[in-house]
Amino acid sequence: IPSRLSNGRSMTFLMFGRMLWAKGVREYIAAAEKVQKRLHAKGSAVDARFVLVGGAPAGNPTGVKEEWLVNPGTIPGDWLEQQAALGAIEYYPHDDNVVAYLEKADVVVLPSYYREGVPRSLLEAMSCGRAIITTDMPGCRDVVEVGVNGLLVKPRDAESLAAAFEYMVDHPQEVDEMGQESRRLVLERFSDEIVARQTVDLYARAGLPVGDRTRIASSQGRAEVPRADNANLEVVH
Repeated sequence: IPSRLSNGRSMTFLMFGRMLWAKGVREYIAAAEKVQKRLHAKGSAVDARFVLVGGAPAGNPTGVKEEWLVNPGTIPGDWLEQQAALGAIEYYPHDDNVVAYLEKADVVVLPSYYREGVPRSLLEAMSCGRAIITTDMPGCRDVVEVGVNGLLVKPRDAESLAAAFEYMVDHPQEVDEMGQESRRLVLERFSDEIVARQTVDLYARAGLPVGDRTRIASSQGRAEVPRADNANLEVVH
């Protein structure tokens, strides 16, 4: 995909992960269509691009696990390709090198409408300094400070998502600032070392044996959080 532009005339949104209906893929595509039509109608000079990465085409040459593909909630690869052919999105099958996409994105999107854990895809995006749009759902909302490093939208609501897309398009300087805040937040709250220490402390407060808390936290955690210029992250399914 083309390199990011820094002249304010292009903004790239990226959604990546397992291609499940409950991840909000249909809503992502519908919102992309709405925004592109509106930008065209008002003669906007901004080119909004919507990239979708994940899943597998027929024959599964990408090596996606078969148990994922037989999940009844999995979106068929041919449906994704048909949607891409309509022009609102760019679709790319599963790729282990998600950094290549994160480097060229301005905003990472996860419009999931089921109860996630803390989404790894959003933490990876934040570690690479990207603004976030996600739903006001458990897990998803935990990584966003609204207006600071991203926006929250209503689940299963393409119009709410489209409004967030338009806000980002209209405020490119804020998008850059949100990306910087994402990097700060992931370092302060979500490094492996911090999460490991908090987990051990939680077990200890519950009265459960955890052994040497200092040793466990140090062995499980790493203070270093990867970023786009030195990481080797994978698409999370």
